[in-house]
Amino acid sequence: MSNNVEHLDVAELNDKCYKETRKYLKNKTNVTDYYCLELFKRAIEDNCHLSFKAIYHNYRFLVLSWIRKHNVYRELSIEEDELLFDCISQFFFAMKRISIHNFNSISKILAYWKKCVHTVLTTELRRQNKSEIP
Repeated sequence: MSNNVEHLDVAELNDKCYKETRKYLKNKTNVTDYYCLELFKRAIEDNCHLSFKAIYHNYRFLVLSWIRKHNVYRELSIEEDELLFDCISQFFFAMKRISIHNFNSISKILAYWKKCVHTVLTTELRRQNKSEIP
């Protein structure tokens, strides 16, 4: 990672990442991606529990909003918390396979995470529909 973020502790990274993500979500320009990229790198590649916990708390409500807005959400008979867990797990599992270094911005990470949400929801719908067939 660049800009000497390696020396920052997780709390500092988390604070800066949270602020930068809020800027991004409000469509502001000049977002500084390297704090979030470092936080995700530590969670995914370094298996840093504190980084994972920070990401969970920072992005939980965003992931929930994607779940709730998805066109198949209302068709599912599964608890929202279980879907949230599945969406977060799927994302981190996938990211471990493809590497955080394939992403150079928080926008790309979030776009990929949103695709993981779609995959989890549509897979769950297929699973439920399959189980209803006699």
